[in-house]
Amino acid sequence: MERQRGAGARPSPPVGPNALREGRGAPRGSPGGIRAPELGIVQTVAPPFPPTTEQRVTPRGTYRELTPQALIGGVLVGLVLNMGIVFAGLQIGFTIVGSTVGAIIGFGILRGILRQGSILEVNVFQTIASSVNTVNSGIIFTIPVLFLLERNGARLSDSVNWSSVVMAGVAGSLLGVVMIIPLRRQIIDLERLRFPSAIAVGTILRSPGAGIEKARLLTIGIVVAAVFTGLTLDWTGSGAVIADSFHLGEALGLPAGIRLVFAASLLSLGAGFIAGRPGLAILYGTLLNFWVLIPACVWLGWVEPQFATFSVFGDDYEAADALANGFRNFTANKVGIGMILGGAIAGIVIALPALKAALASLRGGGDEAGGRREEVSMNVVGTGTLIGGVLFFAAAKISGGDAVSWVEAGLVTAAGITWL
Repeated sequence: MERQRGAGARPSPPVGPNALREGRGAPRGSPGGIRAPELGIVQTVAPPFPPTTEQRVTPRGTYRELTPQALIGGVLVGLVLNMGIVFAGLQIGFTIVGSTVGAIIGFGILRGILRQGSILEVNVFQTIASSVNTVNSGIIFTIPVLFLLERNGARLSDSVNWSSVVMAGVAGSLLGVVMIIPLRRQIIDLERLRFPSAIAVGTILRSPGAGIEKARLLTIGIVVAAVFTGLTLDWTGSGAVIADSFHLGEALGLPAGIRLVFAASLLSLGAGFIAGRPGLAILYGTLLNFWVLIPACVWLGWVEPQFATFSVFGDDYEAADALANGFRNFTANKVGIGMILGGAIAGIVIALPALKAALASLRGGGDEAGGRREEVSMNVVGTGTLIGGVLFFAAAKISGGDAVSWVEAGLVTAAGITWL
């Protein structure tokens, strides 16, 4: 060991195997050590053992981080997750965050198969995969509507200008990134809000061994879910081995108007585990729809003539199923959309003080510790917003053609930016 001290230098801190393994304080190209010229300290320490594969270091002493394996693997896994989450969202009515799944798959591929992934590399992998699959949340519940709604006997999707849809999707993604920049410091550094998915990913990354084990469990779960789903499908026309749903309310003798039907779906069960407590909002909406809104419409006489004699407390379960399907248009579409719009407007109003403080902080320059700016400047935010607005405006005008005036296209653009 060599040690050179200048005047007033303090004893150098000890360097243990963990510090050497992680490369803390080590100059690039050296086996390990600490350099603190401002304190007059230059200390080099020879490693007590030769580097092993468990250290996951490169010859230069740095962790693997931004690698081709992480980039390409993250994109490919993100595409698969995107398709899976879109399918799941259309089935269960809400989307789930794929970052935890991406982290687990990252450990399984980079460390379990390739035997070379570091924690930082897995983090890059899951970040890319999560970014790719997250963009579906903006269009998963809007684009399918075009395939469901009809006008004059023709589906709206038959007359859609898909280039404008792509432009609007790109604009929404760009504006989403731009709008979150001012809020990063506000919600993380100042308000210190907890993000369950981020906490879960951090826990997985800090326990590499558990990450590989979770990858094995995830693979087993995929196989079990695939087999179970196959048993609920009618492959031969003679019926499925397992019914895709069962009417618990009928089995318990509950009134027909109090629907209590459960789907035999491991997809919904798994999505509930991933979503956690926020996923209960779907349960609340379901109970509100079937146990409050539909009975209220029946009692008030807001039903079609064929259901005028239906009794909520009767035992005609087939009529109850037909009534529920018929009222889906009213309770889910009209009332549900109204509640979504109301919640969005209320969210904008509630978020205004935080947004105002965030923008003020962004204009103020660097942070308190040395004047270093971690966020981008207001010029970047303004430029991104302008580009997104132009794309929105062009999409609105192109999709509407002569039927949409320039003023209407501008109003649509303003509404889209405000919504985001």
